[in-house]
Amino acid sequence: MDLRISFQNIGHSDAMELAVREKTEKLQSRFQRIHSCAAVIGLDNAHGEKLFFVRLDLTIPGKEIAVSSVKHPDANLALRDAFEAAGKRLESEIDKTREARRRQ
Repeated sequence: MDLRISFQNIGHSDAMELAVREKTEKLQSRFQRIHSCAAVIGLDNAHGEKLFFVRLDLTIPGKEIAVSSVKHPDANLALRDAFEAAGKRLESEIDKTREARRRQ
């Protein structure tokens, strides 16, 4: 799988990069058809409050899935939420594909 990790409005963090790699590996172990994942970890300083966000762009056969986390003051919680949402979206796509095959 092609994995791209970038940071927006914050410096590179080896710990965050490792966490993304581990969560991506776990996600791919559940959903082997993921072709690529682009992860952006960022910091939004709007309104004087530092909030972290994570955006994931996943590619599976025939579809691109974009997931954004709710902004959190804790980067690890933003990361957790984004990957949980990605897992749910992938499960939903697999269910839709299975249902479409059954109807054929």
